[in-house]
Order: sequence, then structure tokens, then C-alpha cells
Amino acid sequence: MNPRSALTLAAAMTLACASAARAQMHAHVVNVGQGQSVLLEMAHDAVLIDAGGDPGTVVRRHLVAYLDTFFVRRPDLNRTLSAVIVTHPHIDHTRFLMDVMRGYTVRELVDGGRSRSASGYPQVRQARTWAAAHDVIYNKVPDARIGAGGYQPLMLRAIRTGSGVDVRFLNGSTRCENENNNSLAVLVRYRAFSMLVPGDAETDDATCTSAIDRMMTRFGTSLLNVDAYVADHHGSPNGETDAYLAALSPRISVISAGDSVDAPPLFNAMAYGHPREQAVAAIERATLDARTPPATAYTMDSVRAIRRSRAVAKAVYCTCWDGDLVIDVDSTGTVLAVRTSRAKP
Repeated sequence: MNPRSALTLAAAMTLACASAARAQMHAHVVNVGQGQSVLLEMAHDAVLIDAGGDPGTVVRRHLVAYLDTFFVRRPDLNRTLSAVIVTHPHIDHTRFLMDVMRGYTVRELVDGGRSRSASGYPQVRQARTWAAAHDVIYNKVPDARIGAGGYQPLMLRAIRTGSGVDVRFLNGSTRCENENNNSLAVLVRYRAFSMLVPGDAETDDATCTSAIDRMMTRFGTSLLNVDAYVADHHGSPNGETDAYLAALSPRISVISAGDSVDAPPLFNAMAYGHPREQAVAAIERATLDARTPPATAYTMDSVRAIRRSRAVAKAVYCTCWDGDLVIDVDSTGTVLAVRTSRAKP
């Protein structure tokens, strides 16, 4: 490394530490490979949205280690999650749910209330049983509860009072055969900042009105217009429409997807073709902020067809390119920085 590079790196690290120190809220998108887990860090609370990922033990250890390190840094939280939210019962969103339920104090478990066969339902059922046996509040969010302003269970109202962060649902579980369209869509607001975590909501469904169509009909730009967007369905081509992305108009977009590894087990980004070039291009067009400096990344043209050395000029991030990500937000709701655990793929 030449002296100029070392100086640039040192300056970047100094700025990152400064932004972390000034921030009053942090949104952590943990790199769990082909899956999703989002940790909301607040003044007096922490909320985990999903606890999924690749089947390997490395990912499980990483999520648990990430949470352990977080609670060491935040001893005031006493290893307590005010809520654990399961967006939908697919294994890439629930695989490590019981590691979380057993490893930390959880005050409230929230899911869609579905009781049917799905890849991640065994973990959801176990978590509900654990909650009942350990005095954990259990709340379900059927779509019928979603009103004009969304829906906010009691414990999430307590978070709003204690930490000043408003966490509510813009979509709930209904009778869609495709569990992705039963995803709980989580809206997070802190002062001027807002973020949408919509699970695996999709654009179409032969058995019901799709989750994206339901949100668009209910809210348009009134609640969907956000600063940060955790992309639907891991950057899948059926996770966005141009109208939906225009309503969101995010400043920052984050995709949670696995590394481009074509190896057993076949539960990986290569097997699913994530993040798909079609989706990344659409998200990049809709994302308002620039990525400085631009990143050199990759996308997937289809399953196992990789597009390398893909320039990303907008503020679009992926756990597959960037590792763990943290969005730092100050006391006014201004985004201070997006920190990543690795600078390039």
C-alpha cells in the first residue's frame, strides 16, 4: 500500500468512527449469505428483523458473533431484543431464529400468524412454543390489521416512546399461496429518516393481490417514500416494479444476498441468480444518492450466469459485495454514513 492509499484509508476509518459516535440510530444489515437479518439499534432498544441465512455453520457463527459483539458494545441493553420480527416463514429468513430466541432475552415475537407447511415454518413454530414457555409476548400481523397508517403492536409503541423510533407494518399476512406475498413489510422512522424492510414481497401472485400491489394501493408515496430501502427478495427480478421504485425513491438501497459461490449446498446466490442484473439496474435508476467512490461489483444475468466488473455508481449496496453494512443516522434523522465491513467484492 502506498502512503497516499494508507492516508486515504486512515481518513476513511476516522470518518467512519466519527459518524458512528455521533449517530443516534443505526440500521445494521448483517451479511448472512443467501438470506436476511436486519438489526435496528436505538437509544434504549434493539429490534431484529429476520434471522435467516445460508445453511453453513460459518453464517450461523457470524450472526451470533455479530449480535454478541453488538451487545458487548451496548451493555446497557442487557442482551435484550425488544422485538424479533419474522417477515415470513421461509428458511432463508428463519434458519437461525432459535439461536436468537435461546441466546438472548426477547420481549416480543412478531410474525404473520400463518400455520402451514413452508420451508421456515418449523423454526417459527419452535419460536412460538419458546415464547409461550418463557413469558415472551407473541403478536401476529394479519393483513386485515393494516390500516391507513399501517399497524403498530403495543410493544412497538413502547419503543416509539422510549427510543423515539417508530416501527410499524405496511403489509401483513394473508392467504397467498406464495409465502413471499405474505411478508410483513416493516417501516422504520426516526425523526426525518425512514427505511422500508419489505421481506420478500413480490410483484405478482396468481392466488391473491401481490404484496407490492397491496402496499401501492394503500399508501402510494404517502408512507412508501423512504430514505433507505432493503430490497425485496434479495434482488430478484420479481421484487420490484418501476412504479413501486418510483414511489420509494430511496436515497440508499441495500440488497441482502449471498456471495457468488457455485458450490454445494445449492442454497446460494448462484443457484438463485441473485442479485439479478435486471433488478439491480432498476434499483440503481431509482436510487437518488451517489456511491462515492463508485464500486466494482457483480450481478447475475440468470441462474449461474455472472456479470463481473459491474460498476455501481449509485448508493446501492449488497451484502454480497460489501459484507455487513451499517447506516448511521444522527439525532435529526440525517444519514451520516453507510459503513461496510469490506470495501470491494
